[in-house]
Formats: sequence, structure tokens, C-alpha cells
Amino acid sequence: MSKIGKGVLENLTQAMYDDSRIVYREYLQNSCDQIDVAKEKNSFPDEKLEVIITIDEKKRNIFIRDNANGISVKEVEKRLGDVADSEKVQGQNKGFRGIGRLGGIGYCNELRFITSFRGEKVETTMIWNAKRLQEIFWDSKNHMSAEAILDEIITYEAKEADEDAHYFEVQMLGITEGNDKLLDYKDIKQYISEVAPVDFKKTFLFRSEIYNFVKNNEEVPPIHCYDIGIRRQDGELNYISKEYPNAIYKMAGKEKKRLDDIKGVQTDIIYDTKGNPIAWIWYAISSFKGAINDMGNPYKGLRLRQFNIQIGDKTTLVKFFKETRGNSYFMGEIHTISPKLRPNARRDYFNETIEVRELEDALREYFKGLSKLYKAGSEINSSYNNIDKAEKLQEKYNESLQTRFISPENKNQMEAELAKAKEKAKEGLATIKKYNTKANKDKNSAVAKIVNAIKSDKNVDMDKVEEAFGSYKTINETNTSTETENPTTTTNATKATHPSKKYTTTQPTDKKEKTKYLTEELSCYDKKTRKIISRIYDVIYKNMIAEEATDLVRKIHEELKNNR
Repeated sequence: MSKIGKGVLENLTQAMYDDSRIVYREYLQNSCDQIDVAKEKNSFPDEKLEVIITIDEKKRNIFIRDNANGISVKEVEKRLGDVADSEKVQGQNKGFRGIGRLGGIGYCNELRFITSFRGEKVETTMIWNAKRLQEIFWDSKNHMSAEAILDEIITYEAKEADEDAHYFEVQMLGITEGNDKLLDYKDIKQYISEVAPVDFKKTFLFRSEIYNFVKNNEEVPPIHCYDIGIRRQDGELNYISKEYPNAIYKMAGKEKKRLDDIKGVQTDIIYDTKGNPIAWIWYAISSFKGAINDMGNPYKGLRLRQFNIQIGDKTTLVKFFKETRGNSYFMGEIHTISPKLRPNARRDYFNETIEVRELEDALREYFKGLSKLYKAGSEINSSYNNIDKAEKLQEKYNESLQTRFISPENKNQMEAELAKAKEKAKEGLATIKKYNTKANKDKNSAVAKIVNAIKSDKNVDMDKVEEAFGSYKTINETNTSTETENPTTTTNATKATHPSKKYTTTQPTDKKEKTKYLTEELSCYDKKTRKIISRIYDVIYKNMIAEEATDLVRKIHEELKNNR
């Protein structure tokens, strides 16, 4: 007769997870399944059904307790003792293999399942001697079968309980060395908020919009949410929610600074090639100023979820973007719809099936559009930045016209930079117009939302920008102009100020005006000396940042003027 060796148990209890924190997710999903059963049967209509996690860091113990049905004393041995023989239904229940409850054995000295069922005056405790199990695994001479090992390490206790009591509690006692992460209250709270089936925090501005989308689309199943609380031993109970922010942040040292606001969300149903709904998505709309940084943004990236439980982590969907960086521009969730998608034992992805391939094909196709979105955001932002740069260079040039240039070389350099900036500003204006046209065609599209998000950030009067740069002729346009057109010259330029005083442009004039230079104010020095000083000013400008160079030159100049 064939036997199942201890290696099977070792794989199920020691080698299942790369991240020990996954045991929390396993036990939570089992509790949530039991809460579903209790709600379907309307077992406790007047009670708040919830899961409470207690972490005792000093004694190195963890307790996870739900107040759903519990397990009848006559079913405890079969439901908790049998391995990989669950009665749960794949596609309906969150857990379905019957192995998740073994996950905690590899991280503690003793694992306990304690339960009581309403109508029974008994509390049953199933005890797994995890320490002894480790000894068996390490003993190379021990060739006990899996069944014999279970018989040796599992014991039961029973005691009297309130007849109306109903609960199920997991106790991981004596968390072993090297697994301190399981006792890190702050880290575990954050982890559970990301992976568990909990609600959005009430302050998330777009919570209602997401729920309304789900409610108004029959193809989209309801979002499964449960009350899950966490506390330290004898500490305050805190209920966990998905802490999606209303802004995107960056870290400046230890300080968290607001970088961008979430202006809205985009919601869509994703269909497979046959037109069947396979998933739905929501993602945040921002100004797309750049990739979202890990620091300060724990919810960065699109996350994959089934039954509102996270599958994998924030990197799981990266492979569906053409560029690795693609996922880092987004914040949101993809919820699967198809009941045929089956998570693997580690729940870091799905088992390979036809349905999974259909999901992957659908995601790749949808993500092509997402790639265009963040690139559009980048183009629009760059366009506004180019316009802003041209405005500032124009103002600086006009200021020099009214005062004095540093030197002829400085004047020529400024004019060249201004001409180049104006060309880019005109190109940017054309880009903005292009996306505005797209946005006007469908005002509910993601492109329209991004266009409006960036526009609200920039707060630019596009009519005045059009007047300032729309008619500007680039070098190529000037070279191909007709003889009746007068090419713009920079040597005979005069200042023409728009009524707004912000947008100005350099136009040609027939009247030649003598250009003024800064060194002309140094009349106490001879011409040769002034040329040397002018050369020094040029060297400073060529080797320093413009603003710093200007500041230094002005200071030197004042000193030279005052030391006559």
C-alpha cells in the first residue's frame, strides 16, 4: 500500500509562502467565508459579524477570532483535521483547498483552533504541536507517514461553554525566531489594509463613485467587504480599511510632501475576445506628473483582486505593460469577474487555464490604452512646461532690453535660447490643442479627465498663450516664408507687451536702437578693461546655473561700480 510521506506536510507547512504575512490573509479569508455562510442563513441578524486580530508582541502570540457560526463539535475533527479535503466550492468561496489553515504551523511552536457552535454547551480546541512537527521534519531517520505524524501532533481539548456562544479562533502561540515580522503591529495593519477584503476609508473622495459604478452595472458583482479589526494585547481596537489617499506624495528627507492631487477615477469593464466580462477596473486620475514613488505611496500600482482579496502584490500586473515602468504611473484595482479563475496555492497568481489566458489577453489589450494615457499626460505636462519656460525667457529678455545685457555674447545667447524656447512653446501649444480636441469628443473619457486635471493644475489662459506664441514663426517657417513676409530678427528687437503683462513677444522694428551693455556703466575703466570684465561675465554665465550666474555678476558689477 502506498503511503504519503512527511515531505508533503513539510511542503504544505514550511514552503508554501515567500512572505510569512500571507498566513494572515489565509485565516482572514476563512473567517470571511464563515461570515458569508452566517449571513446567507441569517443566523445572527442582530449581531455585527466581524474578525478581530490581536497581536501580543511581548508573549509572541497572535489571535484571529471571528463570531460567525463556528464549528459543531461533531464536525471539528473532519473539517479541521483532514488535509486538502475542503467542502468549499471554487468560484464561490474565498478559500477552497483545505490547506490554508496549515500555513501558521511553520511560524509558531503551537497552533490552536478554538471553536464553539450555537446550541452546544462546549468549546472544542484542536492543538497542533508545531514544535514537535519541526523535530520530525529535521530527523532524517524519521520516515513516518503523513497520517501517522498528524495522529502524533494533533490533540483535542473540550470544556464547557455558553450555549449561545458562536466563534472560531486561531491562536499562533510562540512565534518562532526569525518571524518577528508577524508581530510588527504597524506593518501587519498596513499589509492587511492592502490585501484583505475591507472597505475604502470614508475619507477617500471617490469611494461613492466606485460603488455607484458597481451598483449600476449588472455585469459587475458586488464588492465583498468585511469588518476586520486589529489591536495590540490590551490595546485599542482599530478597524482596518483600504487607505487609498486623495493625493500623491513624495518624500523630502523624512518629510512627506504633496506632489499631485487625485482629481477623479476612471471605471471600466474589461471584456475577453468573446465579449464576456472578465474583470472590471478603477484607477485614479491625476495630472500624471511622473511615475509614482514607492516612498510615501504604499498603494502605488494597479492591484489584482478576486472577491476583493489581493492576488499577488503591486508588481503582479507589471508584465502586462509594454514598459516595466507603466504600472508605476497608476493607482487602482482590477477585480476579476469570471468564477473560473482559480488562484494558485500561494495566491500570488492564478493556475494556468484557458480563462487565465483570456484574462491576460484582455489585460494586455486594455493596458495598451493605459500606456497611451500616461504618455499623453507626459506630453501635455511637457507642453505646458515649455510654454512656461518660453514666457520666463521672454520676460528675462525684455528686462535686459530695458536695462542692459551682460555682453554681446550674452545677448546672442539669450536670443538663441528664446528662439528655441518659442519653437518648443508653439509645438506645445499644438499638442495641447490636439488633446483638447480629443477630450471634447468624449468628455467622460480618461483622456478628457487627464486633460482637465492638468489644466486645473496649470491654470493657464490659453487664449493669451495662443496670442503670444500661436503666430510665432519657427526657423523653418521663416526660411520658407514669402518675400512679402518680414522674418523676425533679434538684432533690432523691441519690446511689445500684451495687455496681460505676462505674455510678451519680440517683434521686428524698422527703427534701429543701440543695444545697451552692462559694462557701459563702468565708464571709470578704460575700454580694454571693460572688455576683459565683459569676458569674465561671459565665462561666469557659461559655467554656472543662469540664476546663480546673474546673481554673482550683479554683485561683482555693483562692487566694480562702487569702487571707482
